[in-house]
Amino acid sequence: MERYVIGVDGGASKTAAVVMNEGGEEIGRGAAGSSNYHLVGRDGAKNALATAMQKAAAQAGIGLNQVAAAVWGLAGAGRPADVQLLETLHAELLPGVPGQVVTDALAALVGGTGARYGIVLIAGTGMIAYGEDGRGRQARAGGWGHLLDRGSGYSLG
Repeated sequence: MERYVIGVDGGASKTAAVVMNEGGEEIGRGAAGSSNYHLVGRDGAKNALATAMQKAAAQAGIGLNQVAAAVWGLAGAGRPADVQLLETLHAELLPGVPGQVVTDALAALVGGTGARYGIVLIAGTGMIAYGEDGRGRQARAGGWGHLLDRGSGYSLG
């Protein structure tokens, strides 16, 4: 039986989910509105995450119960209390599926460099500059939300 993984990129403007097979091929994609719970609340975030993942799974021709692992890279997931709340949503939406909830900045860093070292700058609805040195040290600037961040798409607009 083939195994599948799902990845989610969620922010203030949109949520995108992708299902991949064991060969690393994208076989399904889905989208929804904002999953930043600081903006849309817990229920709004849960709905957006569920919708994006369900659409991706439907396009892939699988059920979410066939997903073997998941990673959510989410805006607003940079603090321990945020991660705890979002991990609870993960357990509700994907019961029994191992997974990880990380900040969208970490997902962008690893996606861009293939490793946990380097620097990434995200300037979307909000903004964040984030870096890791490969030895466990991290630094960040911004990531406080579209109303406080300078250099974000919101403030530039």
